[in-house]
Amino acid sequence: MPYTEPFFALFTFLGMLLVERRRLLPAAAAFAAATSFRAQGVRNLGFIVYALVIVPRPFRVLVRHLDDAALTRQNVVKSVMFGAIVAAPFVASQSAGYHQFCGEGQRPWCGDRLPIIYSFVQEHYWCDRRSRSR
Repeated sequence: MPYTEPFFALFTFLGMLLVERRRLLPAAAAFAAATSFRAQGVRNLGFIVYALVIVPRPFRVLVRHLDDAALTRQNVVKSVMFGAIVAAPFVASQSAGYHQFCGEGQRPWCGDRLPIIYSFVQEHYWCDRRSRSR
């Protein structure tokens, strides 16, 4: 299997370009592709949230019938929907890992409050305690 970093970087940079061009659905799809290569891709959602919620955009002048509060609520809802798209590959891989390893003879992480295989692997095999979810 080829190294995943170039693919992760490609889809992350593509998503960033699409956010800058205000093409948020394709950006979410690009970030989801990045997330399918590396779990860190979930963090890319921050670019979409920043564009929708944090930075006021000039297009608010064009939408005069909505006040700022309604527009902000609408953008928060959009951020949640795009977040679901971006996080879907991570959730799918965690779910597959849970179903594969948490049947008979459970692994130690299966009983965690938030059973994330990634945290267990980081801690158990790579001695990295920063990703601990317990």
